[in-house]
Amino acid sequence: MLKKIFGFIAILFTFILLSAPPQAIIAMTPAETVVTPGTVVRFSGKITNGDQIPGNARVFYEEYVDGIRKRMGHIALDEEITLERTMCNPGWYMVRLRLVDENNRDIHIGGKPVSGGRGVMINPQNIPASSARPADFDEFWNSRRALLDTVPIRELERREVGNDPQSRLAVYDVKVSCPGSRPVSGILTMPRNAPDRSLPAFVFFQGAGVSTAVSYGGFGRHAMTFMVNAHGIDNLRERSYYQELANGSLRNYAHFNKNDREKIYFHDMFLRVMRALEYVKSLPQWNGQILIVRGGSQGGAQAIVAAAMDPQVTLLIAEVLAMSDHNGFKHRIPRRCGWPTFYGFDASDQDVVRTASYYDMVNFASRIRCEAYITTGLTDLVCPPNGVACVFNALVSENKHFLIHPTGDHAGTQLDRAFLQNVMNRLTAHLRESDNN
Repeated sequence: MLKKIFGFIAILFTFILLSAPPQAIIAMTPAETVVTPGTVVRFSGKITNGDQIPGNARVFYEEYVDGIRKRMGHIALDEEITLERTMCNPGWYMVRLRLVDENNRDIHIGGKPVSGGRGVMINPQNIPASSARPADFDEFWNSRRALLDTVPIRELERREVGNDPQSRLAVYDVKVSCPGSRPVSGILTMPRNAPDRSLPAFVFFQGAGVSTAVSYGGFGRHAMTFMVNAHGIDNLRERSYYQELANGSLRNYAHFNKNDREKIYFHDMFLRVMRALEYVKSLPQWNGQILIVRGGSQGGAQAIVAAAMDPQVTLLIAEVLAMSDHNGFKHRIPRRCGWPTFYGFDASDQDVVRTASYYDMVNFASRIRCEAYITTGLTDLVCPPNGVACVFNALVSENKHFLIHPTGDHAGTQLDRAFLQNVMNRLTAHLRESDNN
């Protein structure tokens, strides 16, 4: 009887092992996230076999230095690969593995790709900007501020969403006057019937893509929040509205007129960033003390611009921020630049090169003096850590924090609650600071 029981347990255990989903198992030595030049970095990793694996599956590995791919190849499932490289200069090293088919397309198991990677930074505090700040950078952006002042702040629309007078929070879809192609558009959330000068303000900016703004009411009675629509378009419309824009008039918007600093798409977007803060500060409920800006990726870039252009910002949170180190490909040690990659190694259009410098977060950062939290993920090829480090290094704030996720990719770094917990704790504490004044 015991033999049968133990036999059954062994069969069950074997079945569990065979039915386990595939996973990436990775390691890097040294284990530290930041190392010094001259360090020998060793990576080892594999993707395990498991259930639902098609017969054409294999593992694709890629090794990157400063976001430039140096080695790639294929290994079998359960085969371990070991790579070693001596890192001599300040920068970034990363290796990643992906489960792919014969055409190197990701294989999804349970609706998700199977991948993993890890990176390390080498003296990130010494990574230099890839190009000099334009001599007339401040002059240009001060002229944009003057342009903004030619159009008075005026609510064009305010429509209550939900229209439930019993709700503790009031949510409004608003549009605000702004020079340029479109108005400021966003969702304003605040405690209903809040007294004048009683609320800190939290302004949230959207990442890339085309979508509605939404209510950001998680702070309840403690704040007013304003989520700004990146494009100044309608909010809370049917999905087809945003799909048509994304596939039509806003398709590839990041590269519109990128050879002209006054016509590039981000020119009007950044005007709306500045006007959004002016609007929130004009509301009678703002307490005049606390003004927080936050965003990820493209939203992180907008948050940087907000803090750079408005000295009343008290806390900046910019996650995996985009639009950083546009000229990275031109650096003496070429490196990958951040989204939207206005140009590559060729850099044939010098007007694009010049325009990019006026929209580089590295150049805005030198105007920022408020408390700041900047995050990056060391497997992020969309907004590479090198450029993010350049922005952090350029901040003149005396209270700045650089959070580095060793395995985080572009999306995961923004979603890792444990990684962001101290940021959320600080944000919550800062919102409450005015309560004690």
